[in-house]
Formats: sequence, C-alpha cells, structure tokens
Amino acid sequence: MRNKVWLLALALLVVHSGRAWGDENHSRSTAITQQAKTKVVKGVVLDDMGPVIGATVFVKGTQNGMATNLDGEFSLTVPVGATIVVSFIGYEDKEVVYKGEPELKITLTEMSLLWKKCRLSLTVLLRK
Repeated sequence: MRNKVWLLALALLVVHSGRAWGDENHSRSTAITQQAKTKVVKGVVLDDMGPVIGATVFVKGTQNGMATNLDGEFSLTVPVGATIVVSFIGYEDKEVVYKGEPELKITLTEMSLLWKKCRLSLTVLLRK
C-alpha cells in the first residue's frame, strides 16, 4: 500500500512539474513575441507655428515617456497597437494609436478661447 501512495505522489509530481515547465516555455515565447512587436518610434510634435518644445509624449497606461527637445522631436520604445498620448499646456491632448510606423508627425491643436477662459477662471477661484 505504501508503495502505491509513493508511486501516486511521484506521478503527480512529474505531471505537475511538466505543466510548470510548459508554462515557463509559454511565458518565454509570449515575452519574445511581445518584444518582437515593440519598436522604437521617432517623431516630431508640431502646432500651427512649428515644433512644440517640451511637449509630454508617453505611452498610455505606462510610465514610458519623455518631453520633446528643442526641435519638437522625441524617441520612444512603443508596442505596436499601443496608444501614444501627447500633451502640452494650452493645447488639446492628442492620442495616436501606434501601427508600427518608424516616424510620426503629430500636430496639436490649441484649446478654444472659451475653454482657456474657463480654466483661467477656475484657477483664480481655486486660489482664493
């Protein structure tokens, strides 16, 4: 009887460890697939007058981001299909779904004058 219990325990251990190894290989292949879909994208952020210096560019849902340089340029490692968010004071936030392009040209539009006045009024009220 004891031999049967030990054999059953050994069989369960072998089956369970085989699953763990299989899961590990699956995790590795998933990580490799995700890495293959991640690319470095370079781009420029513009408005009506030219490059936007210091705009925030980041991958939505992550902490992966940066500010644009003096020429409005940025460079990020982005998974294909992720959303890139660009924001700057006085402009509407722009969201772009990354499709694997090597370069992006993102144009920001100014907030409407009415919205600017509302934000200014709210800021003044909050300071009082």
